Amino acid sequence: MDAPPTPSGDGASRESVTLAKLCALAVDLIRGKRVRISPQERDALSPMFELSYLQCEGDSQDATGHVLCHCSHPALFEFYFFYRWLPEHGQRFRPRREPPPQLH
Repeated sequence: MDAPPTPSGDGASRESVTLAKLCALAVDLIRGKRVRISPQERDALSPMFELSYLQCEGDSQDATGHVLCHCSHPALFEFYFFYRWLPEHGQRFRPRREPPPQLH
């Protein structure tokens, strides 16, 4: 239920990307782990790639399109992700709420 809505006009599906998954990836990357990320996760984290905080290893994709990535600047990435990116983009990942049932 954490899946963000697909922005209008954006053909890429973000249904498999959750805020919990992105935060777990961020923590693993900050700890120096190399992680496989999906194309949707890479798209969501694109500002960190543009700033060169994250690097993909040769852009080698597996059959599902996942790439192996690592963090080149853990302290900068940690600050940017949790204090800049997350407050600005976190609302896209809020769980969808069903309207309360009408009581008669």
